[in-house]
Amino acid sequence: MLREAAPGWAFDHWTGLQGLCFVLVLALYISVHINSPLARIVVVPFAGAVAVLYALAALISLFAGAIPSSTVGLLLCVIAAALGAKIGYQAMTSTLTIGKVPTPMALAAAIAAGVTVLPALSVGRWATAQSLTDQAAALARDNSEFMDAFLHVATFLQWLTGAAIVGFAFSIVDIAVAVGRKSLIKPIITSVVLLGLIIITTGGASSTSKTASTELATLGPGEEVQNCTAWWTTDAVPATTFAVAGGGCDVVRIYEGKVRISETPLGFNAQSTSTWTTTTGSPITVPTPTASYGQTIVVAGAQGSRSPGAFNLAGVGFQTGAINWTYTCANYDPFAFTFSGSQGMDNIDGAVFTPPGEGRSVIVNCLGNVLHINPDNGAVF
Repeated sequence: MLREAAPGWAFDHWTGLQGLCFVLVLALYISVHINSPLARIVVVPFAGAVAVLYALAALISLFAGAIPSSTVGLLLCVIAAALGAKIGYQAMTSTLTIGKVPTPMALAAAIAAGVTVLPALSVGRWATAQSLTDQAAALARDNSEFMDAFLHVATFLQWLTGAAIVGFAFSIVDIAVAVGRKSLIKPIITSVVLLGLIIITTGGASSTSKTASTELATLGPGEEVQNCTAWWTTDAVPATTFAVAGGGCDVVRIYEGKVRISETPLGFNAQSTSTWTTTTGSPITVPTPTASYGQTIVVAGAQGSRSPGAFNLAGVGFQTGAINWTYTCANYDPFAFTFSGSQGMDNIDGAVFTPPGEGRSVIVNCLGNVLHINPDNGAVF
């Protein structure tokens, strides 16, 4: 079953919990319909297990930030836990004979627990969205900035398909239990209706899921990675995106589509301060100064967020995120710099402009000495 389809169900996106809950609910549903002394023995542990596991699922979802994205599922988990506990309590204290446990209560527990939003969504995606499943598995577990996307693509049809599959499974069990005991007309009609619903919704869910997974696999992450306001992307399909990221803007992440394929520590903080200047004396006000030189992105930085000037330069591979070269001034003194001859529009606030008479290089003023750095290999001339 889908590992990564239901963020918010469990903190580590593991769907084994709701699978176990579904099996226990199915066992509970069967046991309350069997007129046997053995059923009285198994009803209590099954009901208790359902209550405990769904309460656990609700707590995990709550701590994983399920509200507001999974509010309905969270509430249904709580209801299922309460109903499981009530059934277990009635089974222990009731003087009724086995098989006389109120059917409406059993059905309510089955519906509330078995057709909870997130398990049904997971079942629906398992049945109809293999491409979306593959795309989810490709995402790094810490790539949480895009996991919410899987809660917003084709979820209604996937949930409806999953709910129909769960309901169909219960209707088959109902038919098996009713054989020789009561009329089969109602459960057979229910199963036929649910089977028809599965057939109708599966095609639409598969189609929309395939479209959604293609978009997630090919389109760049866009604004989601702009926390450090330094990113570059291609128009190719799938799009490759280079982003300076991390809490201190101290790592480089490369994305293919929305999938992060690499993360490389820069070794310095790429956030500028008000004291940074270009080689012409202009203040640098862009928060994360970078410049594109073809397959190399040059990133400036320092060893702390309060540095009096830039202390580090790094040439980073656009496709790989590898650090190809680094530069520091003598004795790690701060320096002024200018990204001369780089690609894209000039932006003097970000040190991206070409001074008169200069060409394609990174210009550095280190202790009064003006140096030029080849952006491709870091050679100083």
